[in-house]
Amino acid sequence: MKLKAMHEKPFIAELLSGLITDANFVNGFGQDASVMDIGFGDTAIALKIDRAAKPIAAIRGWTDYSMWGALAVTANCSDLLAVGARPKGFMISMSLPGDWNAVDAKKIVYGAQEECTKNGVALLGGDTKESNEPHIVGCAFGLVDRSKILSRRRGQPGDLLVLAGSLGGFVGAYLSLDAGVRGGAAAEYVTYLAKPSARWADAEFINSSGLATSGTDLSDGLYEGILNVVSDGAGAVLDLERLPYHKFAHQANAIFGVPLINLSFSVGDWSILYAVPEEHRQAIERAKNLGCNLTVIGKIDGQSGVRAQSSHTGKRYIVQGIVNQHFDHRLEDEGSFLEKIRTNVGLLEIG
Repeated sequence: MKLKAMHEKPFIAELLSGLITDANFVNGFGQDASVMDIGFGDTAIALKIDRAAKPIAAIRGWTDYSMWGALAVTANCSDLLAVGARPKGFMISMSLPGDWNAVDAKKIVYGAQEECTKNGVALLGGDTKESNEPHIVGCAFGLVDRSKILSRRRGQPGDLLVLAGSLGGFVGAYLSLDAGVRGGAAAEYVTYLAKPSARWADAEFINSSGLATSGTDLSDGLYEGILNVVSDGAGAVLDLERLPYHKFAHQANAIFGVPLINLSFSVGDWSILYAVPEEHRQAIERAKNLGCNLTVIGKIDGQSGVRAQSSHTGKRYIVQGIVNQHFDHRLEDEGSFLEKIRTNVGLLEIG
């Protein structure tokens, strides 16, 4: 079967079932990042390698290629943060056509350096090769307390769903620029697209406090993130009025009519989703006073699937999610994924 017909998630699930987990591989396959015991007592090393998605804003000429380097750092470090680690070092691999502009190639590396320096991560070099198409791959490592490693699918019924960050900002900004918005508003959109950054402060608060039982970054959207944090057989209920949409998402809803719930399924904002025991609710609420952007958006329960409810109207819904998925539809292609965000019915009313 061809990968395009099989799709990314089923392929990975089938692949992982045939792999052997080494004795020093602490958290096993299928996590946001991999953790390995290196004989340093309570400290383990977390590693991540990830291809950075095509930089839509640079390709469209809205910003320069430094954003691709920043994106590579962010994509890898976000996954490290999501498993409870503190990123320490980063390397970058560039595969570029021979006729590519050398200035743009340098900007990729300088963009990675800027994002690393800003967050206390060491840029450790990398590799450059020629290829038919441009591709950027990052690799990062960090350190994690073995007692505070976060894994997927550990959220239990009764746990809170806690979001670090906001939803829909990237796609909201993209839609406005794609529609031809110019002037001061356009500059704000471009800045947001050009500076992808992980949830460093929020993750530091969660990880250092040991508040969460499970975590995942939202590189494939909120719906996929929920499925990643709930334990087998469990599900979740979202509080629609609690979802923290970026102001660009609200603008896209008002101007283009894109349903807000659909924008919650979009990607590019580098939020992280956690499962947090109810007993830590007050700690999460107090985090806002410390400059953290953490929001309780729902709760895990014992009923499978993802549902939503409105505290204002009392209505209940089944959530029909949209997932950013390779070999099928993804944001960077500017095609079917965006069309689903624009037009799909994200909520099915059940009462």
